Amino acid sequence: MRTWYFPIGLALLSGCWGSRAPELPPPPARAPTATAPTSAAAPSIKPQVPFATVPDGTYGPYLGQSGTARVAVWASHEGEQRAWFSVPIAEDGKPMGAFRRLVDAPEEIGLVLVTPSVGDSSADPGFLLLSTWADRTGTRVESLRLTPGGGALSAPVPLSTTPGPVLWIDSVPTGRGSLVFWASRSGTRARVSVVALDERGVPSSAVRQLATSALAWQLVHTENSAVLGVVREDSGSPGRVIELQSLDDFADAVGPTVEVSRGADLGADFDLAWVDEGILVVWSEPAPLESRLMMVRLSGEGQRLAPATPVVDPIGEQALIGLFASPRGAHAYLVWENLGDPDLRTRKLRIGRFKTGAGLAAGRAVLHVDPRDETLPEFVASEDGFHALVLSRACLADAPCSEERHPMLVGLSSDLVPNYAQPLQVPPPPGATENPALGFADMGWGLICSGAACSAIGAVRAVPAPVFLLGLRATLQRWIAPVQAVTPAPRPAIRSNRALLESAPLSDIAVATVGERRLIATLTYFDPSTPYVRRKTPAPDGRYAPIRAELRVTVRNRDKEIGSHIISYRARSLGGISLASSGQQALLAWSAMDRKKPQVFVTLLDADGKRRKQKVLTYTKKGEISAVGAVALKDGWAVAWIDTRHGHPEVYVVKLDAQLKRISPERRLARTVGSVSGLSLLARGEVVLLARTEARSHAQGVQDVVLSALNASDLSAIDEERVVAPGQGHAHSCRLAARGSGAVLSWVVDQMGSLGGGAVLLAKLDSRGAAVGAPDRLAVDSGTLSAIATRCTEKECQVALNVQRGSSRGLEALRWGGAEVSDIRPLAPLSPRLRDAIPPVFGDATLYYADSSGEERGVLRQLEVDWQ
Repeated sequence: MRTWYFPIGLALLSGCWGSRAPELPPPPARAPTATAPTSAAAPSIKPQVPFATVPDGTYGPYLGQSGTARVAVWASHEGEQRAWFSVPIAEDGKPMGAFRRLVDAPEEIGLVLVTPSVGDSSADPGFLLLSTWADRTGTRVESLRLTPGGGALSAPVPLSTTPGPVLWIDSVPTGRGSLVFWASRSGTRARVSVVALDERGVPSSAVRQLATSALAWQLVHTENSAVLGVVREDSGSPGRVIELQSLDDFADAVGPTVEVSRGADLGADFDLAWVDEGILVVWSEPAPLESRLMMVRLSGEGQRLAPATPVVDPIGEQALIGLFASPRGAHAYLVWENLGDPDLRTRKLRIGRFKTGAGLAAGRAVLHVDPRDETLPEFVASEDGFHALVLSRACLADAPCSEERHPMLVGLSSDLVPNYAQPLQVPPPPGATENPALGFADMGWGLICSGAACSAIGAVRAVPAPVFLLGLRATLQRWIAPVQAVTPAPRPAIRSNRALLESAPLSDIAVATVGERRLIATLTYFDPSTPYVRRKTPAPDGRYAPIRAELRVTVRNRDKEIGSHIISYRARSLGGISLASSGQQALLAWSAMDRKKPQVFVTLLDADGKRRKQKVLTYTKKGEISAVGAVALKDGWAVAWIDTRHGHPEVYVVKLDAQLKRISPERRLARTVGSVSGLSLLARGEVVLLARTEARSHAQGVQDVVLSALNASDLSAIDEERVVAPGQGHAHSCRLAARGSGAVLSWVVDQMGSLGGGAVLLAKLDSRGAAVGAPDRLAVDSGTLSAIATRCTEKECQVALNVQRGSSRGLEALRWGGAEVSDIRPLAPLSPRLRDAIPPVFGDATLYYADSSGEERGVLRQLEVDWQ
């Protein structure tokens, strides 16, 4: 990305050069011996002796490629005067001939670029040396025309003087010469200018200003012109716009500007590429909560070929690294980062290749980068592959790794299959012992590639510092690459993960499907011991009562939010929420204070999530509501809750008709003197199953799952309640899921007397709640289980778990088919700031879960999972 606050320039070595120009190096030294043989076709960096020893005050070297010609250019002192020097480079990285002095150079140099001077159609393309330097009048931009062998054809040509610093400089070769672009600071924005040069490197047009208040800019060479993309403030509305302008060989505009995207929160990160005879634009577009990558394809004339679409499914927030096209536009590679990746030990830069006329191809790769690095790798796309220069530990397949990180060249095929990896190797200093690490460069830059042949510059931290030109050759060494091809992950595996809403920290979520719409209820956390202080100003609902937990219903249709409604600003976190649907309406059960005591509320919602009717179910004068549950029946609703009106927790149920009128008495299930927690209800024809966990045993810490079967007509008990698999340990988080005409009951058991670990138990039930065989116990080693969600199909059950392993927490999943169980797989990390373990919830095959963002913000996330 080229923005005013992130100027692009080639690498600079300073503080390491001496007082005279480098001399031609002596004959090559012996290369380190290979220690791990493999295929002789594996390419690697060929060490060369230094073509320069860097004394104080030298700028560069800078590498350039024009057609098949390559050149290295640098500026160094020659006596009291600084001068430009150059040397042509062979494909294997060797300097060809003696270093030559070009012209005098300024004392303080800014940006430098070595670029082709004319298009490939020229018989003598040569190079342009573009540079900037400052004096009392401002910052100067000048060019120097070079031959293919790196010789100067004329004196430096001044192109412009800008009052502010130059932030970026670039060039596009044309059939008549070059277009030279630069950006200079203009207040808090940048001014982008261009001038056309003829084949001699002399201006053939006036300097033209293309943008006066740019936030970011990108340049691409198309088949017939250059295209400049700019992000700027939209003068007509409070927002930003991405627009493109085509230019001809004389720097004149070709056609109107093309608008790619606009938005109030549009970011500054975007990139362009000429690929498949069209222009590909990729940018980061802020969604309501997280940025995601978008793309659009334009014809060579700038016409949209299709609407803008997401590039890839999001895994949390996405960050664009860059778009890299091969020299003739046959391929374009995208590098991006999923900021929601769970592994904090490494940054995963993802690489994809665009298919002809479509999105990314199936083959992907991941480049691992140390998260401590403040700089990004260098990337180059060649005709037959993709290359990266990255800092990495140097590890041979069967030998100890270097503890230090060194520049490593990584090569991938055009289909992103890793081909090779090789640290930049240089000859060890004279008299050094046989230690391979002594032959590694400490710094590397200036990567250029043509086909499978690459060159780069490597340097060693020393005073004076030797600088090496490095090229590729076949070797017997085999280095472990910090890159890997992305293969389909074992199922279950995450497909996408996106944030749906942000709020105060969440305490519970519930989901129901009404027609084609998804209703998602969220309840924020609020400490019930907070003193009741009447407000001095009205709350958003006009009342003066203090705000407590916020109860909200969000409605989504085909992955788009179509409405959001606050049901209450004064709900009670402790009671949780439950949501059930029937036809075109849904019932929301929750709790809040009424007449200064906790009570159970029910709210009837329509398909738009709007409140149609609301009712208080209980009128208790003491006690607490600790859980609620609801399920749809063919003639109404069943609602259950746990309260402590008699001094200890007990379960109550009541049946309501479609309009919330009671059609059964309030029933109390069998009394217990132990703790009761968690409720799960499921209707199976004329039977309602109700599961919870109770402490009925006198053994300390033992809690069992208890199941009741009730008549759907009036919620009376069908038979005695049953303890399912007693004595397993501390049971919690029970869940009922429909499967065929029966059900599956799942729950979590903590391993008694263990420092960690637990188990998931799954029991098959018939339509009346009777167990079908013994439950399956699936142990989860080295992890503490805190919440569970279960969904079943005829073929299998899908289970999602909140798991804590050491100091990290995450959402994990498994598949259970009765006789067959998949391995437990990680899906998504959970923030360490998450206050409590909130159970995930299934909405059909989609999984919803609560996480946190920042210190005091909660996030509802939607997870799409490939289960099979």
